[in-house]
Amino acid sequence: MNAPRADKPSPPTGRSGVAAGVVGNRLYVFGGEIPRLFGEVEVYDPATDRWQSLAPMPEPRHGIFAGVIENTIYLPGGGARQGLGATSVNSAFRVNP
Repeated sequence: MNAPRADKPSPPTGRSGVAAGVVGNRLYVFGGEIPRLFGEVEVYDPATDRWQSLAPMPEPRHGIFAGVIENTIYLPGGGARQGLGATSVNSAFRVNP
């Protein structure tokens, strides 16, 4: 197992239960939970070695996963409240790489 690299920046918001997808060599991280429900969307660009906060998700969720097709990141379902709280909300985020 590889240890985290101390020379790389940490994401701005620490949390669990996130979804992540890569478009155009950038890593996009969505939602999450603990200590609260998060709607944050953050992107890491390895070319600049920096994280950037983007507009939040319309419906904060955790326990989600991401699927990527071309420039669109799909986020199906997830939890709408901490713990279980399953939801039928599905989102698509179009990215301009």
